[in-house]
Amino acid sequence: MVSPSEDICRASAEAEKRLDSHFLLCRQREDVYRVVKAFTERGERIGPEATRFVQYLVREFERNGAKLTQTKKKEMEKLKSLIDDLNLKYIQNMNDFTKFLLLSEEELAGMPLEFLKDLEETDGKRKVLLTGYYVTPILEHCKVGSTRKQIAVAYGQKGGNQNVAILEKLVQIRHRLARLLGYSNYSDFAIEPRMPMTSRKVLEFLEEMSEQLSDLANRELTVLKELKMKEEGDAQFGMEDLLYYMKRGEQHKVDLDIGEIKRYFPVKLVISGMLKMFQDLFALRFEEIKDVEVWHDTVRLFSVWDASSSDLLGYFFLDIFSREGKYDHTCVVALQNGCMCSNGSRK
Repeated sequence: MVSPSEDICRASAEAEKRLDSHFLLCRQREDVYRVVKAFTERGERIGPEATRFVQYLVREFERNGAKLTQTKKKEMEKLKSLIDDLNLKYIQNMNDFTKFLLLSEEELAGMPLEFLKDLEETDGKRKVLLTGYYVTPILEHCKVGSTRKQIAVAYGQKGGNQNVAILEKLVQIRHRLARLLGYSNYSDFAIEPRMPMTSRKVLEFLEEMSEQLSDLANRELTVLKELKMKEEGDAQFGMEDLLYYMKRGEQHKVDLDIGEIKRYFPVKLVISGMLKMFQDLFALRFEEIKDVEVWHDTVRLFSVWDASSSDLLGYFFLDIFSREGKYDHTCVVALQNGCMCSNGSRK
């Protein structure tokens, strides 16, 4: 996901596959399931957190086939292995997508100077990588409609027909898995651990929201179309126009230029302010660890301490800048969960 080395990324994907396979075997341990299930049936009084954890364990065992016959378990393992393979292939296709566009400064009219400076220059044009880091600002600020459309179409083709085929296979295989485990469909299986519990409740909620918001959305879309007609002489409104004219609408309403405001919030200042805020809110202390081996020279490592007890709670890496080959969505990934050891120390 993050290493600039293609070999390391592929080795990491293979390791993830093996870990997923191991965790699946752990969740299928009938002997452990029987012990945990028997414990819950005894009805012993334990604290609310422990109760919640035991319920979670039972559900996870059952969602991973603890109640299935051996024949059905083998079928489930094949389906899960197929799903894992297809998921990894989908992500690899996204990460391997290295297409870029060469655009002139005229085609990038409206973009802030700082943004243009960040783009590599090739043959008098600017090289725009098709990652969210570059695509979103162009869709928000570029005045040239044809450029926005070109960017949106190219970005939407990330992963290509290969990923469309993968999604079609995943829909079928996930449905088979859900039916095997006794669910009506994969939606019910996926939603069960979450608050709504069933896909029917989710659909009811979405329909209710749609009824309440559709008139408002149509009115706002009319305003955006009018803005486009005024600026470009064309009311034909595409998805590539949405972010740009939402920004224009904000500027018309409150006379606010986000680009100007950003100048007062450089990355270094924002990160230090954010860390201080979390320190104050949660009584933590962050300490940066220097001279440590990381996968890229822009990555930073911090230790996290309890401010009152001075106990070490854990570590986190900060990897915030876009680069070629890196997973381009904002996310938090747990590398290893913290735990309390038998001797009372924390890892």
